Amino acid sequence: MKLRLALVAVGLATAVAAAAGIAVPTAQACGWNLGCQTYSPGSGSTGTDLCCSVNEAVNSTFNTYDTVQAIKTRSGGSWFGSTLLYYDWTWYTTVDNANSDKVGCYNHHTGSMFVNCRHFNY
Repeated sequence: MKLRLALVAVGLATAVAAAAGIAVPTAQACGWNLGCQTYSPGSGSTGTDLCCSVNEAVNSTFNTYDTVQAIKTRSGGSWFGSTLLYYDWTWYTTVDNANSDKVGCYNHHTGSMFVNCRHFNY
């Protein structure tokens, strides 16, 4: 009986905390331009240059692991550059063709992770 009462109390406390906004968010607020979602192992999101410049930056926040991989790809999907990003780090890089090359984030880990990813010109 005591165990059942303890489980009910924990469940009730969790529900009250979530309703009050006390629960910890999974990462920063969504609304980023490349993805705000759970990435399966070996998956990611990329986007074509925003406008007119070969100077691109990739920034990401995430949970579960210490890093996410920032990548550069050709329009066909082949990679031509990457680096590891720690939480909220930014990779300042360049692409060869501003109208078709892409930059983004990739989950290089063996488990799923929640990722917010964005790119912008600098």
